[in-house]
Amino acid sequence: SFSSGEQTNIRNLVNSAISLVAPSLSGYLGGKNLVLSNPVVEANSQDAIRNDFRGKYVQVAMNYSGALNGMNLVVYNFRDAGVISSLMMGDETGSVPLDITDAHQSTIQEFTNQFISSMATQFSNKIGGGVNTTPATVSIAQNQVDLQLPPGELIKITYDIIIDGVMNSKLYHIIDSNIASSLGMTGGAPA
Repeated sequence: SFSSGEQTNIRNLVNSAISLVAPSLSGYLGGKNLVLSNPVVEANSQDAIRNDFRGKYVQVAMNYSGALNGMNLVVYNFRDAGVISSLMMGDETGSVPLDITDAHQSTIQEFTNQFISSMATQFSNKIGGGVNTTPATVSIAQNQVDLQLPPGELIKITYDIIIDGVMNSKLYHIIDSNIASSLGMTGGAPA
């Protein structure tokens, strides 16, 4: 079980990382400004987190190895995934596609790959030691049962995600207990 101190450490680490990561993601969105902010960190069981998700989502899984070891799952509201992929495919209005095709999925995969890899770089700067990533795998969760959550107690980080004039929503980042423990123990240490 993660103490409130560990959860605060994780929040502090994530907060400092996203301020540096968000600008690199803006480049994928046709130059539209992207803001990731206000990470809310919650520790909960797999079942409890599964119950937080109702409806259809796009999920992207990526593993860390090295100084951090474990699984990341990034979950997008279905509509938000459509907006991001439209922007990445050159539609400046970010209009929601009728369907999330393979092409849309591969853009979301690329966007998430950049997000999680950039977070890994920031984390490794803070905790010392390199963090490697596996290729991202993307799939559509038709309902909460389809979510590929890691086993055990998890940390769910909910970010506010704002894209200039196009989107104001939430982005969900779920990490397993291995990553959470490592970040929780080191979060308070200065760089």
